[in-house]
Amino acid sequence: MQMLYQYQVGVDDISAQSDLYLITSRSEKQTQGMAKDLAIGAWGYCKQSDALIKLHSLNWEVDRITMVDHAIMRLAIYEINCLDTPNVVAVDEAIELAKRFSTHESAKFINGVLGAYIKALDPDHV
Repeated sequence: MQMLYQYQVGVDDISAQSDLYLITSRSEKQTQGMAKDLAIGAWGYCKQSDALIKLHSLNWEVDRITMVDHAIMRLAIYEINCLDTPNVVAVDEAIELAKRFSTHESAKFINGVLGAYIKALDPDHV
């Protein structure tokens, strides 16, 4: 999520920026590699994620969403659509990221947007 946020603030070379970010990371090399792949994948899926965020953030203009919340939702939608991450796990992770890096209100907002998206995917199995 933090790498996605950095990409949003304007980075020309995403891979190089990821490498710079990970230099200061205290996580294991394997975790760093997975995080980089996840961030680059989610960044490449931004147009699709942004369209879904816009569709499901009722009565809320996308340009009013904080960059942190936007990055969190982009990551969750990428995980839901492109990886084998179960919907409930992606949403729970997004909520925890919001609580840690944003606000309690952001966690509720993100839960609402992602919940609406998941419901639209399969209204019978929410």
